Amino acid sequence: MSGSATSTAKERHYAHLAAQLETLSGNIVDAQHHLGAAASQTRYIKSLGANQAAMFMAALHQVDQDSGS
Repeated sequence: MSGSATSTAKERHYAHLAAQLETLSGNIVDAQHHLGAAASQTRYIKSLGANQAAMFMAALHQVDQDSGS
């Protein structure tokens, strides 16, 4: 392989690596956005869980009352 061919191969390799790094950088930014959205939604999920538990306990209480009569 001549010096020119080696240089061209290295340039192509570096260009490919640069493109991969650019893709990786974009994916990291997307992941940060998704994690931020998930973090902001945790309080709503907690509230939904508490509401669901309260409804379950109320339904259980009603069933217990109905079966006791």
